[in-house]
Amino acid sequence: MGLSMKEKQAVTREYRPRYQKATKKEKRTLLDEFTRLTGYHRKSAVRVLRYKPVRELTVYGRGGAVKLKPEKSRPANRTKRVYTDGVIASLRLVWTFFWYKCGKILAPLMRQQMAYIAQ
Repeated sequence: MGLSMKEKQAVTREYRPRYQKATKKEKRTLLDEFTRLTGYHRKSAVRVLRYKPVRELTVYGRGGAVKLKPEKSRPANRTKRVYTDGVIASLRLVWTFFWYKCGKILAPLMRQQMAYIAQ
C-alpha cells in the first residue's frame, strides 16, 4: 500500500530543502530513503527534489492577461551566438509592442513596420 498524493507532496516538501543543500553522498542516502518511502522511480525522485519554483509575472493589457517568466541564463558552453544581448532586448521590446504574437504572425508585422522599428 503506497502513500496518497497529498502524503507524497508533504514528504517532498520535507525532503526538498535538505536534498538541495546536501553533499553528493548525503543526496544518495536521502534519495534512497525518499524512493523507498514514496515509491517514486529514482530519476523521477531526483527531478521532484531538484525542482525550484519559477516566479511568473502577469501583465494585463487590452488583449488580456499574459504570463511572463524570467529570462533564463544562457549555458556557459555555448560558443556560437546568433544575436547579441542588445538585439535580443530590442526584439523583446518589439514582441511586447505587437502584443506577444507568435513568430508566424510577428515576422510579417515586423516587415510591414520596419521603417518605424529601425528608428
